[in-house]
Amino acid sequence: MSDPKTIALIEDEESLAKSLTDFLEAKGYRVINARDGIKGLFLIRANLPDLVVLDVMMPRLDGFHVLDRIKTGSKTMDIPVLLLTVRSSREDIERGIQHMAEEYITKPFEPEHLLERIRQILNTRNK
Repeated sequence: MSDPKTIALIEDEESLAKSLTDFLEAKGYRVINARDGIKGLFLIRANLPDLVVLDVMMPRLDGFHVLDRIKTGSKTMDIPVLLLTVRSSREDIERGIQHMAEEYITKPFEPEHLLERIRQILNTRNK
């Protein structure tokens, strides 16, 4: 049996981070967490997860800046990033896609929809 895929969850809202961590771990994923963009970058660089679920509006460094640094880092550029945010304007969504996010999901969201998108991204990466 293969090791579980690791998901880095960078989310500053503690209750959402906890519920998402519990949900994803129950589905067989290993979840590592950070509550702000700076700590998130350190976490990603230290662990090189299989996927990043990233909030946009966070303290210290917003998700768009974190995404830019992931996608321009030589060791992290191939890690898929799924943006999960309340920011739902067309401009924000276009910015996320232009900055090479694999997916942009707006809050509120259905956990099963998020899970399906995670599975699709990881399956595409494994082919």
